Amino acid sequence: MERIKTGIPGFDELIQGGIPKGFNVLITGPPGAGKSIFSMQYLYNGALAGDPGLYLSLDSPKKNMIEQASQFGWDFEKLESENLISFFSIPPDRTRLNLFDMIEDIVAQTKAKRLAFDSLATLMISIDQFAIPVSRLNQEQDAKRDLNITPATSTKKVNPLDYELLPNAEYDQKGRVFYNGSTEKRMIYLIMHELQTLGTTNVIITSSPEKETAKLTVDGVSEFAADGVITLEVQEIAKRIVRSIRVRKMRNTNQDLDNFTFSLSNNGMVVEGKKVFEGSKISGINP
Repeated sequence: MERIKTGIPGFDELIQGGIPKGFNVLITGPPGAGKSIFSMQYLYNGALAGDPGLYLSLDSPKKNMIEQASQFGWDFEKLESENLISFFSIPPDRTRLNLFDMIEDIVAQTKAKRLAFDSLATLMISIDQFAIPVSRLNQEQDAKRDLNITPATSTKKVNPLDYELLPNAEYDQKGRVFYNGSTEKRMIYLIMHELQTLGTTNVIITSSPEKETAKLTVDGVSEFAADGVITLEVQEIAKRIVRSIRVRKMRNTNQDLDNFTFSLSNNGMVVEGKKVFEGSKISGINP
């Protein structure tokens, strides 16, 4: 299986050399855990290896990302001028945006091989900003149902049972059906599926629950839809603040399931060979 190296020192060894090509991998954790840094470092190292990368943000403007990257010596402006890094920020004041077509178009334009999506948690907060397709219709389906699909101005009635829709259905110019009343959980599955059809290898940022729970993410479903899940934590252990990383899931991979400490150096994230155990037990760390 072809694997895509993150280039993060000490990390790829935990997952048999890299992320399997084409995977969706969640990066989850509390605020300040290093999720954006992991994602930018993944794109930066890919760009140095000749893989164009795209940072698609619902959270931070391009200017903020470039400034944060510069703290680690990553010259994203230079890489952007060489078409090796691209940024795409979705403005919060726009509505009825076709998110899937926007992503497809920008990936095609940039020829991206690596993608960072920031973030699922923000997508859920602003879900009413986007038009998310529930069903993509093709000519065979149209003929079978004897439908003449037209743009959203059409008054033609649709049988809700055919498309699992309620009356808020509408068409876009490509004959795709949209539904504004879908649940957030369904939207998660749809966006994860859409990202996987792009041909890119994706890291997808989300947030962990504030309270202790069995869920790995705030939505509670993306961890099941993703091919991989990486959790980042900031813990106080033995009166020390310890940053840790754990590969909770990686399909088709014999991954190491332990927690490992990592640090943030002048060059970015470095995963150390020190294992962190649950509670107050630590291995390889002197209190």
